[in-house]
Amino acid sequence: MRDMVDIDVGPNLRVAPGGDVGDLPPEIRSVVLTDWVRNSTDMKQRGQARPLVDGELPAIGSDVVAQTVKGEVVGKVADYALIRGNDGSYRKGVYVYVPSSGSIFTAAAAAVRSAENDDKARLAREVKMAQRLPEAVKKAQANVREARDQKVQGSHLLEQMLAEARRRNFSVIDQTGFTKITGDWKGRAVYVAIKGGKANVAGFAVDHPAISPLSEDEARARHLGSVRGQFDFSRPDPEVLVAFALALDGLTKASLC
Repeated sequence: MRDMVDIDVGPNLRVAPGGDVGDLPPEIRSVVLTDWVRNSTDMKQRGQARPLVDGELPAIGSDVVAQTVKGEVVGKVADYALIRGNDGSYRKGVYVYVPSSGSIFTAAAAAVRSAENDDKARLAREVKMAQRLPEAVKKAQANVREARDQKVQGSHLLEQMLAEARRRNFSVIDQTGFTKITGDWKGRAVYVAIKGGKANVAGFAVDHPAISPLSEDEARARHLGSVRGQFDFSRPDPEVLVAFALALDGLTKASLC
């Protein structure tokens, strides 16, 4: 008999980790009801009037331990279920909600036992860990970003550069891989890599040690179009920021006054 089945109906059988049985959203209740109606209809079509009962069913809302295809889980009884065995007959079972993962399984009575104190303590620990998981993920992501920023030279200046461009009322538009900064001088732009560490001056040149000049032929050979200068982030930060300010000056005709 297939005494344990992981209901495979997609993401609607997932709920927020750490929730209680009463927190099951309506769409999950709907899936449970649909599963019950489908199995009940099939049972009657097979000529079985009532489901078999292989053991005592735990009360709805009670803490239980269930043997599943994914191993032993500790959860709560969300509702009663109908489960078809390999012989085609239906037996009474339960829907087991696992708060720590937000998953729901079906289990026959023989595959479920009442949770003891140690099991309930385990359930509490798993729920607590699940509640902490989002914060742990955020921390891990922040560590990854920090490590990446350390590897990308000059990336720590990105926010400061873009903030300066916005403060001076330049157009700042994100594009694929780069942020484009423009002013009222048509044909001129400064491109800053979204991940930082790279910035180009296009349509004009800037005379500064932190910007390496690029001739038209060099740009053509490197498929860089109208780029005429590239920022050198190996230079000291103050020099890079001064060079960026000069590049912004070159985007507006007011710089000619």
